[in-house]
Amino acid sequence: MMLTLADRLRKEGKKETTREIIKNAFDLGLPINIIEKLTGISAEKINRMKEKMAQS
Repeated sequence: MMLTLADRLRKEGKKETTREIIKNAFDLGLPINIIEKLTGISAEKINRMKEKMAQS
Protein backbone atom coordinates (compact mmCIF):
# COMPACT_ATOMS: atom_id res chain seq x y z
CA MET A 1 0.00 0.00 0.00
CA MET A 2 1.40 3.38 -0.96
CA LEU A 3 1.21 6.23 1.47
CA THR A 4 0.11 9.56 0.14
CA LEU A 5 2.25 12.60 0.77
CA ALA A 6 -0.26 13.77 3.38
CA ASP A 7 -0.05 10.41 5.16
CA ARG A 8 3.75 10.53 5.18
CA LEU A 9 3.75 14.09 6.52
CA ARG A 10 1.26 13.14 9.22
CA LYS A 11 3.36 10.13 10.21
CA GLU A 12 6.55 12.22 10.29
CA GLY A 13 4.78 14.93 12.28
CA LYS A 14 3.67 12.33 14.83
CA LYS A 15 7.25 11.06 15.16
CA GLU A 16 8.58 14.58 15.66
CA THR A 17 5.91 15.33 18.27
CA THR A 18 6.76 12.13 20.14
CA ARG A 19 10.47 13.04 20.09
CA GLU A 20 9.66 16.46 21.53
CA ILE A 21 7.50 14.93 24.27
CA ILE A 22 10.31 12.53 25.20
CA LYS A 23 12.90 15.31 25.19
CA ASN A 24 10.72 17.50 27.39
CA ALA A 25 10.04 14.61 29.75
CA PHE A 26 13.79 14.01 30.13
CA ASP A 27 14.34 17.73 30.70
CA LEU A 28 11.76 17.56 33.50
CA GLY A 29 13.55 14.58 35.02
CA LEU A 30 10.68 12.13 34.56
CA PRO A 31 11.63 8.48 35.00
CA ILE A 32 11.67 6.28 31.91
CA ASN A 33 8.79 4.13 33.15
CA ILE A 34 6.55 7.23 33.26
CA ILE A 35 7.69 8.34 29.79
CA GLU A 36 6.95 4.82 28.57
CA LYS A 37 3.40 5.05 29.90
CA LEU A 38 2.87 8.54 28.46
CA THR A 39 4.08 7.70 24.97
CA GLY A 40 3.42 3.99 24.59
CA ILE A 41 7.03 3.54 23.47
CA SER A 42 9.18 0.81 25.01
CA ALA A 43 11.82 1.71 27.57
CA GLU A 44 14.45 0.21 25.26
CA LYS A 45 13.53 2.57 22.42
CA ILE A 46 13.30 5.53 24.81
CA ASN A 47 16.81 4.77 26.05
CA ARG A 48 18.10 4.66 22.47
CA MET A 49 16.44 8.01 21.77
CA LYS A 50 17.95 9.42 24.96
CA GLU A 51 21.42 8.31 23.81
CA LYS A 52 20.93 9.92 20.39
CA MET A 53 19.74 13.16 22.01
CA ALA A 54 22.81 13.22 24.23
CA GLN A 55 25.06 12.91 21.18
CA SER A 56 23.39 15.84 19.42
